[in-house]
Amino acid sequence: MRESWGGTSKDRIEARSHKRAEPRKNVQTAQISNYPLKTFVEEQAAKEGFPSVSEFLEELVREVQKRKARQELEDQLLEGLHSGGDNLTVNDQFWEEVHNQLDENTSKVDHP
Repeated sequence: MRESWGGTSKDRIEARSHKRAEPRKNVQTAQISNYPLKTFVEEQAAKEGFPSVSEFLEELVREVQKRKARQELEDQLLEGLHSGGDNLTVNDQFWEEVHNQLDENTSKVDHP
């Protein structure tokens, strides 16, 4: 079953197992003061198999960053399409290049 913020629980756990081998520096804390919201976040973190609420929230932030990078790329593509410049051929090669650029932008978000 896909979760609303992307991927399955198993996908998330497997993805996390390959991340962050180095220790964290300059760790800051944040608190959720709204009790129902805090309870919801704690329950979701546990349900998704995250070892801590902090790691759950970090993953959510990474997902937002990826979504923003994808949206920026889409905006650039649309701007290029509407620019009226050279004729653009949309074929398999075009989409392969788009996906490669998206993968590159996404990896920059994952590994800044």
